[in-house]
Amino acid sequence: MKKIKSIFLPAIVAGVATLLVSSLASADNVFISNNGGDSISEITGSNMPTTIIDTGLDSPTGVAIYGNDLYVANNGTSMDAGYIQEYSLATDLPVGSPIVSNLVGPRGITFDSAGNLYVADQGNGTVIEIPTGTTNEEILATGLNAPNGVVDYNGVLYATLGGSSQIVTIADGSANPLVTSGLNSPNGIAIDGGNLFVVSHLSNQVLAFTTSGGALGSAVAAPYQSSLSGPKTIAVDSMGDFYVEDNGDETVTEYSSTGVLLQVYSTNSDGNPAFNGSGFIVTQAVVPEPTTYVLMLTGLALLYFRNRRKLATLPLNS
Repeated sequence: MKKIKSIFLPAIVAGVATLLVSSLASADNVFISNNGGDSISEITGSNMPTTIIDTGLDSPTGVAIYGNDLYVANNGTSMDAGYIQEYSLATDLPVGSPIVSNLVGPRGITFDSAGNLYVADQGNGTVIEIPTGTTNEEILATGLNAPNGVVDYNGVLYATLGGSSQIVTIADGSANPLVTSGLNSPNGIAIDGGNLFVVSHLSNQVLAFTTSGGALGSAVAAPYQSSLSGPKTIAVDSMGDFYVEDNGDETVTEYSSTGVLLQVYSTNSDGNPAFNGSGFIVTQAVVPEPTTYVLMLTGLALLYFRNRRKLATLPLNS
């Protein structure tokens, strides 16, 4: 019997190789708000940060990504001057007018899977929701003591309260205590693998908890804990690595999922601090180009049908 060959094998090999290389080599893009510098910085792969947005911002704090756009909470310089602005990641330019205005010291922002936007409005002591496709504000909880970070997981909204050093869940118009001890002015919060990662600002720690509030201890391995200096916010990428913004020394540090220090990002190419009074961090997974999948799947399909026809013409006793 002759060996069945296919002219599509190189296409399959090329598609698989490209997919594997891009998946292994790609790292998430990381966006950091620079509160003191009125700008947004970006880290791409292992490159040092660059400034991508430096106009139209006013003391930016929270950042979030939904679709292909970046959303930025701006603290403003006066009472009731806070607002949230949408930016296109393709052009780094603002999209329309602010989504919501008249906020008082907005901090963390986040989206749920349906596109609803949540905001920790610190000055008002509230967590609000802006339903997808609207600019309407719905107050979810009031009377909160300095809400900082917010994150949604499976329909449950978690928030850190810096003033009372707590983590709460927001539901049915009220805040329900989840973690009430072990934290000292918690700020940023992120979730990965069903666990919460919280920055305890005044104790220079990143602590992990289950979504039911159980303490899991430090997320940063012991040899690297001393490197933290006034950390404020955190984000987790698609590989489970996490990024911690150190406000004390104006750096962002990347750790592995096991808490091992991987890299410290500190300056732009011009040597100036990239994280001047940094605010919040968000990551964006880098997905291989759709053409890679098309090439691989097309090659597999053509090979299958070609070989199926050849096998059908072979004698039964060959």
